[in-house]
Amino acid sequence: METKIEYKSDATQEFKLICEKYWSLATDRKNSFIYTCREIGKEFGFSSNEISTIAKKHATLIILDCQCSSCGTHKTCCTRSELIQLSINSWTCDDCRHQIQQLERRDYLIEAEKIRQQELEVKRNLIALLERHRQFQNLSIPSVKDISNIDHLLLVAVIESVGADNLETTISLRDNLQIPLSPLHRLDAKILRRLCSKNLLLFNTHDAEHYVEAGEQGDLKIDFFQINFNFAYNKAQLHQLIIDSKGEEFRNNLGESLEYREWCQRIQLEECIRYLNKRSEMNDLSPSISEKMESLLDICLLSYSISEVYYIIWGAVENASSYRNKPCITRIHASNSIYGNIQRRYDDITNYNLKKRQYNRDSQHPQSAVEKVFFDRVYRIRDCGFRCTVEALLNSFESEEVSNQSPYTNLLNMQNDYSSVIVNVPKI
Repeated sequence: METKIEYKSDATQEFKLICEKYWSLATDRKNSFIYTCREIGKEFGFSSNEISTIAKKHATLIILDCQCSSCGTHKTCCTRSELIQLSINSWTCDDCRHQIQQLERRDYLIEAEKIRQQELEVKRNLIALLERHRQFQNLSIPSVKDISNIDHLLLVAVIESVGADNLETTISLRDNLQIPLSPLHRLDAKILRRLCSKNLLLFNTHDAEHYVEAGEQGDLKIDFFQINFNFAYNKAQLHQLIIDSKGEEFRNNLGESLEYREWCQRIQLEECIRYLNKRSEMNDLSPSISEKMESLLDICLLSYSISEVYYIIWGAVENASSYRNKPCITRIHASNSIYGNIQRRYDDITNYNLKKRQYNRDSQHPQSAVEKVFFDRVYRIRDCGFRCTVEALLNSFESEEVSNQSPYTNLLNMQNDYSSVIVNVPKI
């Protein structure tokens, strides 16, 4: 390292000698010195601290081969610690570093403002898109008489689950602490998406911008869990929709509806998936809810009610939990065994090797609004969608027309019951 000592004007000859020894560098080791401050102080009659003070006050060390990377100024050191900590290849003087920081801050502020303006532009475009979409919705609201039976039932379920007290808007699914709309959030989203696309639920333009993103093709990506909507109809019309859903003519139109059957089956399937998820989570298991699993549960629901499928699921998960306790069995292995366990229990019950059982609903698995509307409202039996198969419920329509008996009587006659035992659902 090439250096030069620069003395202050008030430095005496003695102080110059002290400074010269203070800055004398050893040639065999990097950033090491020939003399210690104690040795210098002993020679001149000063303490170690006084030697450091004298060197700092009366001289500076100029590092000739260390220059500022910006302006070329030579680095100067007043103490040994400065020299030891110095990085020759990447040094910037204080003035240049301050200027660089100022430039970086200016560039940061310019970039931040640019991003803010871009975000404002995106927000303005999104608001404009939402307003255009809302205008389109306002012009496309169907007449109440033109609503399909399924949309009618779904809208009533939305009113009863997430309808605000003023019956003008909905509350978000996130804020709904009362009756759940459906067994699972994915079905909630499907219901809201359908009603929104049919212009039965309208975007609330004052709030939607926070929960909607514009896609590349001008489509809207909606967070259905947090967004709320305006109802397309006034309070009187909504009240009439609720009343009409209880009418005899309305329910008679559902008996031959294929779409109604599909929705009933889907609702029951989601109910079983919810129980399977919660029961598995309780046992620290995570089965894959794949199309294969859904297909198996659909098969179970063709012959058995939700309350009976609960029993099948409960036993399957318990068996998987016990299986996990065996040596070399991982959580994944145990979770994957649930599918086979459900299949075997279904076969055992079907072949009369195992008694079927009906579980009671508990507070951990409440009845959703869509279940009440699609089942209880139509068949006028409390929680019949939980205790009866879809096929038995639909067959009750035909028997009712022939015998003029009540749906309840028909369902009692048609349910295939062989030594069913009712037990309580284990709480989760």
